[in-house]
Amino acid sequence: MKKISIITTKDLINMFYRNLYTMYKLKAKQLTLSPIIYVTPGTNLFDVMKLMMAKNIRRVPVVMSNKVVGIINQNLIIEALCYFMRDTMKSYREDRT
Repeated sequence: MKKISIITTKDLINMFYRNLYTMYKLKAKQLTLSPIIYVTPGTNLFDVMKLMMAKNIRRVPVVMSNKVVGIINQNLIIEALCYFMRDTMKSYREDRT
């Protein structure tokens, strides 16, 4: 599988302090220190949430055929949960009437 990298805020801050005066010379591949964690399009949203919580990460790339096809972040998960709760409550109210 082709190596997929992501530059994190933590990586940038760490590299900034180590290379304060030479940062402008660095290449992107030198900044990617963190091992990449990714999911596939078929990964269950609940599993993505568990992964993000376990690894303390805010974003997860979605990879298919060695290409990044999307990124799931905390905001998207919260939005999906809100829609799910809204639809569940709406269905519940309709069943009660």
